[in-house]
Amino acid sequence: MAIEKKQIEFAKELDDALLLLIQVVKDAKSGKSPAEIASGSLPAFLAAVQGIDQVDDEMTANPAAFFSTIGYRGGELAAAFLKKAPAAPNEGDLVQEERPLGEPV
Repeated sequence: MAIEKKQIEFAKELDDALLLLIQVVKDAKSGKSPAEIASGSLPAFLAAVQGIDQVDDEMTANPAAFFSTIGYRGGELAAAFLKKAPAAPNEGDLVQEERPLGEPV
């Protein structure tokens, strides 16, 4: 089997947005809390938001690069969704403390 390297053009702003989505999915599947995901994704979020209004211009300017980006990152996104999440604890392992109604947590 031969492996060959190829260079492809990507739509930068679309790529930034898709990379953010992929990272959020990976973090969520790994069991990170929403706060950890938000703080860890902040730089990627800022990069994605900064150019999101240019995505439609990228599609118009270079449709081949636009759809290459979707195809390549779409595969990564699918892999992130299909990756198995860590096993959840058994119900018997969870202990629920009973408190009277209205008592502070």
